Amino acid sequence: TQVLYARAADVPDRSRRFLPSIRAWAAGADAIYDDSAAETGGRRRIRFVHDAECALDVDAVELHPGADDDFDATVAALRAAGYDRRDRVYLAFVDATAYCGIASVEGDDHPDPTNANNDGPAFARVDAGCWNAATVAHEHVHALGGVQDSAPNATRSGHCTDEWDLLCYSDEPDRPAMRVVCADAARNVSRLDCGHDDYFSTAPPAASYLATHWNIADSAFLVEPGPTGSLRGHLRDAAGGRIAGGRVWLAGTTVPPALSDAEGAFAFEAVSFGRYRLRADDGCVEGARSVRVDGDEERGITLRTARRDAADHVCTRVDAVPLDASDALDLSGDDESAALELPFAFPFYGTSARTVRVSTNGSINVNGEETPFDNSAVPDPEAPNGAVYAFWDDLAVDASSSMRTGVSGRAPDRKVVVEWRNVAPIAGRDQRLTVQAVLGEDGSVVLSYRDVGEGELERGGSATIGLEGPRGGIGFGFSVDTPMVRDGLSVRFEQAGGTPPTAVAEGPVSVASGQAFRVDARRSSDPEGEPMVFAWRQLDGPPVGLEDRDSPVLDVPGSTGPATLTFRVRATDASGLTDADTVTVRVEPPG
Repeated sequence: TQVLYARAADVPDRSRRFLPSIRAWAAGADAIYDDSAAETGGRRRIRFVHDAECALDVDAVELHPGADDDFDATVAALRAAGYDRRDRVYLAFVDATAYCGIASVEGDDHPDPTNANNDGPAFARVDAGCWNAATVAHEHVHALGGVQDSAPNATRSGHCTDEWDLLCYSDEPDRPAMRVVCADAARNVSRLDCGHDDYFSTAPPAASYLATHWNIADSAFLVEPGPTGSLRGHLRDAAGGRIAGGRVWLAGTTVPPALSDAEGAFAFEAVSFGRYRLRADDGCVEGARSVRVDGDEERGITLRTARRDAADHVCTRVDAVPLDASDALDLSGDDESAALELPFAFPFYGTSARTVRVSTNGSINVNGEETPFDNSAVPDPEAPNGAVYAFWDDLAVDASSSMRTGVSGRAPDRKVVVEWRNVAPIAGRDQRLTVQAVLGEDGSVVLSYRDVGEGELERGGSATIGLEGPRGGIGFGFSVDTPMVRDGLSVRFEQAGGTPPTAVAEGPVSVASGQAFRVDARRSSDPEGEPMVFAWRQLDGPPVGLEDRDSPVLDVPGSTGPATLTFRVRATDASGLTDADTVTVRVEPPG
């Protein structure tokens, strides 16, 4: 499956803004397949196209104006652009609102590999208003041939009647009656094929419908993973303390990220055997290590390196006492904003502001721009820009909420407080929290969160938290659509100085064919004497299997010559400053 971001030429390009989210939605759809397969004792994953870094490949495609108006026009334009391979399903995130989702389905229910649904190109389209994992999985199932009209519970319009099920609803034109067979309503957005008797089963009983008709679990566009293990561990800081609410992920995979719990524990289940790059952060500090999974593994990860944006902003989790915000702002409702005069010029990314625009949607904008309800990752060149995103989400300031402000301190250490008190996401009015943003006369920003429960939305599951420069080219994203907020969390952002380390990569000039060797970064140094972490990567030559890429010394297995191998080491100090160096080794011909 090739994932696409598609837009008409008269629509602004938002591909960079939504790339992380598109990858996350695709990963969510992939998880729906695998979780559904587990119900019949099997496993299935989407066979995605990946880039050279083994990350999910997302092509950005510009279509001619009008090609987003209807599905046939979109398919024709994609074919004309070269997206017509017979071994591809094209999953298009279309930046339009003509549909929720739509896909091509071949009416062929015979069970063998020559089924028309096993041959591409097939097309699935999901429009911007419905970009989520459930809709992506729904349309992708259609593109694989579900649900055939002959299925026992078919609506005869591509869906099913036995709820709850991702593909079941009373559709046009017949509006058939629905029956609740699987009682868990959560299946409506998380599982395929209630009863596993209509379109998806990894183990259909002999002589059953799916044993004798088309079963998308047999699709060539899905893959049955090999042996799997688990990966568990704890997230720790440099002093060994456990970190709650940190994000952990397997880089370059579609495995959904994990969050560390109150004890700092994280877990990945059913991980395919192989080598992985395990990465983690808590919004402010990050870490990475190489891991091999060939069973049930225990591998913790330590966060040692400060994250830093291009303007040298860093952040720290601090113990902050909420400041007084006793003055009411005349601001309430949904998608509303108001100007707020500051008693000092607030320095921000090389500019300064005496007036900011406060939005009910959880932001303070120094450009005076409105903040829409739909958040995005930062930085992003598309408006809005120039903002402190305290908790950017579609928030409601209703009768139970209020907007507050206050000023404390004396020049040159004054602080302005903006508080969203007892606000709630529109999508979850029962999940309320209080957010406070403190703008310092020195340019610092402190964000604090109180009265936060365990709901995903109140913990930031659909919010953006961070800073963004006035032009949108630089910024610091603490989190986006990730429930990392905990009750009492406070984060301080400020600019930091420092001098980067000097990376030095060394190795032999040449080696014999098949001879193992080492490349070495131990002569790297940091002017402030800070500890450094290392990350090796092969840049050129026949690929070799690199095991411990985090060590200053990298053991490289033998390679058949003649060949030229180039490796890069990146040294990063605890302040997040970094430098890189390369080393090239020539492998002589055999004999």
